[in-house]
Amino acid sequence: MAGRNPIDIDLARVERLAAQGLTDEQVATSLGVSQSTITRRKRTSDQFAEALHRGKVRGIEEVTNTLWLNATEKQNTSAAIFYLKNRAGWTEKAAVSAEHTGQVSVEHGLEDALAVLQRYGIDPGEL
Repeated sequence: MAGRNPIDIDLARVERLAAQGLTDEQVATSLGVSQSTITRRKRTSDQFAEALHRGKVRGIEEVTNTLWLNATEKQNTSAAIFYLKNRAGWTEKAAVSAEHTGQVSVEHGLEDALAVLQRYGIDPGEL
């Protein structure tokens, strides 16, 4: 609608919602506006687009820092494995014989994983 006054949206709230990992659609629902309003605001308001971006970056940063602390200082094995899979390329591969002998061979690359942990200063014996 031409001449319609834009809805006031609290940019600090937009940033907080984005930092919590909400999608644009979820942000719209939380603010009580349509997704098209969010899309339009991102296009027409640099301040709005920046608030969304800052929030998303802040959320990723906070979770990354928490994951890092859990993997290193608290020696949380699950956090360490998640970190290594996503940052060090560590994978768990299951290999199945093509001959269908009825046996399944599983390769975990345990020695490689232990070497990576040690390279990052984590003693696998303490996990």
